[in-house]
Amino acid sequence: MLVVAERIDHGATVTAAAVSVTRYPTRLVPVEALTRPEQAVGRRATTDLAAGTPLSDGLVAGGQHTYSAPAGSVVVPVRLVDPAIAELLVPGDTVDLVALDLVGEHDPTEGRIARSAVVTSGAGLGADTSGPTAASVLGQGAPEEAPLVLVAVSDDEAVAVARAGATSRIAAVLVP
Repeated sequence: MLVVAERIDHGATVTAAAVSVTRYPTRLVPVEALTRPEQAVGRRATTDLAAGTPLSDGLVAGGQHTYSAPAGSVVVPVRLVDPAIAELLVPGDTVDLVALDLVGEHDPTEGRIARSAVVTSGAGLGADTSGPTAASVLGQGAPEEAPLVLVAVSDDEAVAVARAGATSRIAAVLVP
């Protein structure tokens, strides 16, 4: 499990040098324990943490939805039109995002708003799927019941995904 290697003050950003992976018998590892440095590095300590303290999500804040994002990407929320697809997705899956209302009759790639987006969190995986979206309040886009999926995309794609989320229904296509 991941433990504090050197004291981390409340509010300080966790660095790779401040944590280490320590082997413990499985029966002694708490269910909520973090196990990999990338789960904590870049997040902030929610309290003073002494050396040797096992780390969990409650002891570090922020970044839990971005630690698995590829370098240079940003993470955006997407409400997918098909809840069954959203339920299938797990962190690490790669999808193309398609704005269905923008798909061209002769060129279906016109509606593609993101290529090879990496899923970082999804329905049933810690993302909040409740509450209306701006699009649903306006009677556009995906309904408020549509599952929320977080995906890592490029800066340019993030703008297109956000815009489409307010005006269109978005589908995900799994890609290898």
